Amino acid sequence: MIFTGDREFGSMRCRYEEALPEYDFLVPKGEIGVSGVLGLSKGILSRHEIRFPEGVESDKLFVSAKTVACYGETARTGLEMNKQFTHVEIAGLESFDYHMEVTAGYSGLDILTCLPLEGRFRVPISCGEDGLCRFRLPRQGTDDVMILFFNDEGQLDNAIPLGKYLTEVGYDWSARSLADVSIRIDFVTASLQIMVGDWTQQIDFSYVL
Repeated sequence: MIFTGDREFGSMRCRYEEALPEYDFLVPKGEIGVSGVLGLSKGILSRHEIRFPEGVESDKLFVSAKTVACYGETARTGLEMNKQFTHVEIAGLESFDYHMEVTAGYSGLDILTCLPLEGRFRVPISCGEDGLCRFRLPRQGTDDVMILFFNDEGQLDNAIPLGKYLTEVGYDWSARSLADVSIRIDFVTASLQIMVGDWTQQIDFSYVL
C-alpha cells in the first residue's frame, strides 16, 4: 500500500511465491508511506486497518511500515517485515472442565504505523491432544489480556490476568517484532513459569478453585 495522509496512491495483492522482486508506483513528491502485509487470512482489511472479529484469533501477521522521502525523480525502498502477533502456548489447563476464552482490549493493527487498534478481542480456547492450549494474540496496547473460565451454566467462575503477569516478567508489546510465549501453570503451588524467547521467569499468583 502506497499513501500520503489518508490518500492512497496504489496497492496490490499477490501470493507470496508469485511476488516480484520490485514494483513501480507513480507518486507525488513528498513524504510517502509504504506498507506491506504478509500472512493476512481471516483478518479484515479496510483501508489501512486490519481487524479481527470476535471469535477469530490473530493471523500470523507480518507488517512493514515506513516513510520514504520522494523528492527526486525516483526513490527506492525495501520491506522489513516485522512480526505483529504473539503465539501463546499454555500447559496446565488440560484437566479443567471449563469453557475457556481469552479476551483483550485490542483487536487490530494500523498498518501505516504498526500501532494496535482498540476493540474487543475474544477467542474460545481449548487444549489439544498433547494437553497444550495454543492461541495467537494481535499486538496489544495494554496488559488487560485475560483467560476466563465459564461453568456449564455460562457463568464466569474465575479468571487469570495473563496480561498483567506478562507485564510483570517484562514482556514488551511495543517491540518491533513480538516474541512468542510459553507458560506452565501449576495450581498446586499457585505459580506460573513464563518463557519468553530464551529466558524463563516464575511468578506466584492467587487462584481459588
